[in-house]
Amino acid sequence: MSTFKIYATYVAGVIIAILLMKAFRDILPQDGAAPLFIFIIIISVVVALTFYVTDSASNKLKDISEKNKLKSKVRADQKELEENMRSNIEEYKEFKNSFQYFSDDSLKRIYQKYLNGEKNSDLEQLALEEEMVKRKLLKYSPMHEKLYHLKKILK
Repeated sequence: MSTFKIYATYVAGVIIAILLMKAFRDILPQDGAAPLFIFIIIISVVVALTFYVTDSASNKLKDISEKNKLKSKVRADQKELEENMRSNIEEYKEFKNSFQYFSDDSLKRIYQKYLNGEKNSDLEQLALEEEMVKRKLLKYSPMHEKLYHLKKILK
C-alpha cells in the first residue's frame, strides 16, 4: 500500500473512532484511565478494519483492472485473427478463380516451383492443387491430405 493510502486510511480510522466515541459517550465511563483505554482500543480496531477494507478494495480493483485489460487484449487478438482469416479466404478465392484460366503447362510450371521450394504460399498451393486435381493433372492434393490430418489431430 502506498504511503498516501496508509495516511488516508489512518486519518479516516481516527475520525471514525472519534465519531464512535462521541456517539457512545453516554454509555462509556467518563473518569479515570478507562475512557483513554477504550478510545485506544476503538481507534486500533477501526484503523485495522479500515486498513483491511481499503487494502481489499484496492486489490479487487487491481484484479478487475487486470481482467479488463486481458479481456480487451483477447478481443483485439480475436478481431485481428478474424481479419486475417477473412483476408486469407479472399486471397484463396482469388487464386482459385485465377487458376481456372491458366493452361495445363502453366499450372505444371507453377506447381514445380512449389516442389522445388521456390514458392511458399500455402493458400496458392492449395488452390493450384485443387485446379490440377480437377483437370486430372494430379491424382490427389497433398495439401488437402495435410489439412485432413491436421483437423484430425486438432479434434
